[in-house]
Amino acid sequence: MANYKKSKAEMRKVYMRRRIIALIVLLLIILLIVSRCSKSNDKDKNKTQQTTTTTQTTQTTETQPVEVSRENEENVPPTEATSTETKNSENTENTETKEPADTENEGDENSETSSNENKNSEATKKMEEELNKYYEEVADVEYSAYNNAYYFDLKNDAKSLYLKKDSTESDGKAFQTFWSDFKKDLIKSSQEITENIEPRIELHIVSPVDNKSTAVMIKDGEEIFDITER
Repeated sequence: MANYKKSKAEMRKVYMRRRIIALIVLLLIILLIVSRCSKSNDKDKNKTQQTTTTTQTTQTTETQPVEVSRENEENVPPTEATSTETKNSENTENTETKEPADTENEGDENSETSSNENKNSEATKKMEEELNKYYEEVADVEYSAYNNAYYFDLKNDAKSLYLKKDSTESDGKAFQTFWSDFKKDLIKSSQEITENIEPRIELHIVSPVDNKSTAVMIKDGEEIFDITER
C-alpha cells in the first residue's frame, strides 16, 4: 500500500510538471506570435510614413518654384520655352514698332500735303484780292479752284473797247493800244503767281461777247493764245 501511494504521488508530480511545461511552451508561443505581429505592424507603419513623406516632398517640389536671386538672374541659362517666347515677343515688338512708324510717316505726309494745300488756298485768295485791287478799273477777277485759273471779266471802258474794236479804224487802234498794254501787265502778273504760289496757274480774259469763251490765255508768264489776232 505504501508503494502504491508513493507511485501515485510521483505520477501527480510528473503530471503537474508536464502541465507547467505545456503552459510555459504555450506562453512562449504566444509571446513569439505577439512579437511578430508587432514587428509587422511597425513595418507597415514605417512604410506608410515613408510613402506619405515622399508624396509630401514631391508635392512641395512641384508646387514651390525655384527661387533665383536677382544677382544670379542674368547668369541663369534660358530654357527652350523661354528662348522661343522671347524670340516671339521680340518679333512681335519689331512688327508693332514698324507699323506705327509707317502710320506716322503716312500721317506726316498727309499733314504736309494738307498744310501745303491750305497755304496755296490762302495764297490764291490773297492773290485774287491783289489782282482785283490792281485791275479794279479794267476787270473783275475771280479764282476757280476747279480749273486752277484766274478769270478776268472786262468792265467799263475796257469792255466797251473790246466790243467796238471792229467798228471803226480809230476804235480798232485804241483797242490794240489798250490790249497790248493789258496783256503785258497780265504776263508780269502770271510770272509773279508762278514764282510766289505755284506754276501752271492760268489767267483767262473772258470774252465780253458771250461772257463764256476765253479771249486770251496766259500761263507761266507766256501768252498761250489770243483770239483777237486770228
